[in-house]
Amino acid sequence: MVHYEELEAGHSTFLVGLDMRYLESMIKVIGRYNPIPDDIEEIEKDFNQFDLDPILDKYLNHTILL
Repeated sequence: MVHYEELEAGHSTFLVGLDMRYLESMIKVIGRYNPIPDDIEEIEKDFNQFDLDPILDKYLNHTILL
């Protein structure tokens, strides 16, 4: 374990809480122990090679009438 913090909050606080300051410490911990790799541009290039427009067009713009 690298970080421990208790919050005075209920389960729904994580979704709709008025005080979302816990996110700031969470982002710091994630950034420190799970940094964005230096080669992220290569990874994105590989991912972006797929053309998803035809698939989106098929499912979003065509309605099947039963």
